[in-house]
Amino acid sequence: MGVWVARVPDGAFVYANRAFERIMGMGPEPTAVAGAYAPAYGIFDREGALYREDQMPFVRAMAARERVVVDDIVVHRRDGRRVYVRAFAEPLFDGDTLTHVAIAFVDITDEVSVEHQLARVLAQTPLVLFAFDRNGLITLSEGRGLERMGLRPKQLVGQNVFGLYRDRPEFTEHQRRALAGESFTVIAPVGTGIFETTFMPQRDAHGTVTGVIGISADVTERTEMQQRLVEVERLAAMGSLAAMVAHEINNPLTYVLGNLEVLAARVDNLGDSLGPVDKTRALIADVREGAERVRRIVGDLKGFSQQNDAAEPTDVVAVIERAILLAEAELHGRARLSRDYRPVPRVVGNESRLGQVFVNLLVNAAQAIPEDAGAEDEITISVAEREGSVVVEIRDTGDGIPEDVRRRIFEPFFTTKHGSGSGLGLSVSRQIVERFGGELSAESESGRGSVFRVRLPIASSAAPPRAPAPRATAKRLQILIVDDDVRVARALEGMLAHEHDVEIETDARRARDRLLEGARYDAILCDVMMPGFSGIDLHRALASGAPEQAAKLVFVTGGAFTPAARAYLDSVANACLEKPFDARQLADLLRTL
Repeated sequence: MGVWVARVPDGAFVYANRAFERIMGMGPEPTAVAGAYAPAYGIFDREGALYREDQMPFVRAMAARERVVVDDIVVHRRDGRRVYVRAFAEPLFDGDTLTHVAIAFVDITDEVSVEHQLARVLAQTPLVLFAFDRNGLITLSEGRGLERMGLRPKQLVGQNVFGLYRDRPEFTEHQRRALAGESFTVIAPVGTGIFETTFMPQRDAHGTVTGVIGISADVTERTEMQQRLVEVERLAAMGSLAAMVAHEINNPLTYVLGNLEVLAARVDNLGDSLGPVDKTRALIADVREGAERVRRIVGDLKGFSQQNDAAEPTDVVAVIERAILLAEAELHGRARLSRDYRPVPRVVGNESRLGQVFVNLLVNAAQAIPEDAGAEDEITISVAEREGSVVVEIRDTGDGIPEDVRRRIFEPFFTTKHGSGSGLGLSVSRQIVERFGGELSAESESGRGSVFRVRLPIASSAAPPRAPAPRATAKRLQILIVDDDVRVARALEGMLAHEHDVEIETDARRARDRLLEGARYDAILCDVMMPGFSGIDLHRALASGAPEQAAKLVFVTGGAFTPAARAYLDSVANACLEKPFDARQLADLLRTL
């Protein structure tokens, strides 16, 4: 450490040690006095200008009458070297009289070199390095990450953090915690990005906190990816939930619809005991229509919940009609729905994924129209073949999309539905369409409505072959119904008993035992999912012990499968009847046995 002492007030040289000469590259200059130090010793600032005499450590310490620290001095030595110096100026007193100023200084050239290297690194990486003193005065603000905050390097130096963030109380609380001596890391949005910031208190030799240094890493992309994964998992969970709900609804729907058919067949015999026959028929028709509507919705929900990405020839109009049914709650009361369907071939896609796209586009079109809009508002769906593709347009007469928003609508997590939207609908929809080789685009003018256009490639494969017509038979069959839900079993019995001999078994194990002991049936209607011993377990037992009866088994399902159950059903030739079904479907199936 170099030491140099000068007399007050003129600054005449009094003492210097050998370290002074090694750092400065010269001995003391006896003729140099205050006001002429810079040219005598080659003292410059970091910008390359001669150091201002009124900012010299000697002058500042004499004026302040207390220690002064200066670290922006660059000594231009006579041998051509540049030495960066940090100086500590200490006033010396004889009683109350200031007599001398002693200046101790160290060579910080290596430290400055590291700072410059760090600055270059920070300029290339999305980091922010910052520091502030114990009063909150910012002393350091560097790094390319500042761009995301809308700032430039050094722009905040000299400002006070408590004033700068007075409108962000959570930020000022972080600074108070750090100045109280706590080291911690937080993640918070700043500007247009999300930053992970670590605060580290700095202490002097006595352990007193003198300031805080910190580093902020731009984790926007990482956070968005995590949010995207959470959203994907949530959507997958919703799909599984939808499948389970569909399965649970299908069971009661089966016996509601089945028993309605039985009641409809018996109403003529009941006569006026239930009131006028025509009115009774009308009541049954209303109930049946409501149940059929629930069945269609559950079927669509189940179809859209399937995690199937495989491309296959798809009837796009049928998918749109399903999507309309699922989006009806949003469409109702907002606008008239118009259809303009031209005959088109099948497209490359699948019902599940394209249904997701069209539900999202229909809901967006509905929400673009104010809830109190008049009857003149309209949503138009058109389907046509153009230039070797099938084009679906969903047009609304809503408020339109401003230009600055339209440029970003397909960005992940961008949403204008604050609090009600994830910002993934249009982004995921575009990915789905592009996965099938198509395009999703939008046109809009603020105040003049919007049109979303889906262009899909035409499927090249021929239509799948038709299933062979069922064999007609008037034979009275011996039928066993195996279902743990006795209400479903009774409904099936009601639909069949007038033409066939029917038995019910609610325990699959008992059914297995009866069949392996020699009981024989022309048809076995068996539920797939049953507790303890499932329809698959029963089929396996019959396949090894009574194979002719295994061939007569028809799986009945509400639609919920484990992957293992789905694989098994795909591996056997047995028919599978989806709940809920009506008497005609059941009769058609039995004719094939």
